[in-house]
Amino acid sequence: MTALTIVEILEYYDCPLVLLAEDEAGNLYLADSTSEFDALPVYRIVKVDMDQARRLHQGTSDLRSVLIEAGSTEWWLSAHGKDGKGWALTAQNSPITESALFPDPGYTVEGPWNSHTLLNPGARTLGLDQPLTPDRSMRSGAAAG
Repeated sequence: MTALTIVEILEYYDCPLVLLAEDEAGNLYLADSTSEFDALPVYRIVKVDMDQARRLHQGTSDLRSVLIEAGSTEWWLSAHGKDGKGWALTAQNSPITESALFPDPGYTVEGPWNSHTLLNPGARTLGLDQPLTPDRSMRSGAAAG
């Protein structure tokens, strides 16, 4: 993975707190902010599949459960670029449950937020509130927005 693009913001407070992003190959990632509110965002990032993203979006799984499930093999920390065009990704070797500010059990997202008004013009969203189409069920790519 070399770069990520935000495709859906699931929780927002002064900046995206929980979001979904994808890499150049269309793989889907969940990122949540581990920063205190007065600091620049640092995100914990795990690769997820569409089912994990949908459960988080629908509130049937909490953030902690999805992070543990998806981040059991590999995860990253990332500082988001101020221009919104890139993140410096650092692979982590410790268990994800030892990462900074791990969310409490039961924490679910409030969104989705209207990503089109929070992101650059032409931003894409996953449309997780819509039924999966056969095309989307085959991959983790995003619908045009």
